[in-house]
Amino acid sequence: MNEPLGPEATQVLRRGQALFEAGHWWEAHEAWEAAWLPATGTQKSFFQALILLAAALHKRWRHGSLAHRNFYKAERVLATLPDEYAGVDLRRLRQDVWQALSTPGKRPVLWAPGENSGGRFDNLPLSSRESRRLSGR
Repeated sequence: MNEPLGPEATQVLRRGQALFEAGHWWEAHEAWEAAWLPATGTQKSFFQALILLAAALHKRWRHGSLAHRNFYKAERVLATLPDEYAGVDLRRLRQDVWQALSTPGKRPVLWAPGENSGGRFDNLPLSSRESRRLSGR
C-alpha cells in the first residue's frame, strides 16, 4: 500500500511542495495534477488528497471561503491512506492544514515522519519559472 514514487512523480511532488510551502496553493494544486492524472490506486489518492488540501487553502485565503468543502473531501481521501505515504506525514499535514485554515499567515509544510523541518527534497531542481515565482521575480 505504501509503494515508492517513481522519479517523475517524486519531482512533481517536490515542485508542488515548494509551491505549497511558499503559499502558492493553486500553483501547487496544478503541479500535483501532473502526477495525479496518470496515477492509479494509492498513489492517485495521495496526490488527490494533496490537491484537495491545497485547494482548501487557496479558497480560504484567496477567496475568503469559510466552507472548507475541499478540506472535508481531502479528509475522506486521507482516511483511505496510511498515516505516512511517500515520505510525507499525512496525519501531521492534515492537522497543520486544518490549523492554517483558521490562522492567517500559517503555511503548512510536507513533513517526513518524525521530522522537525520541511525540505527533504531540496536536491531536486525546480524549473526556472517556479524558481522565479518563489523568489518573487
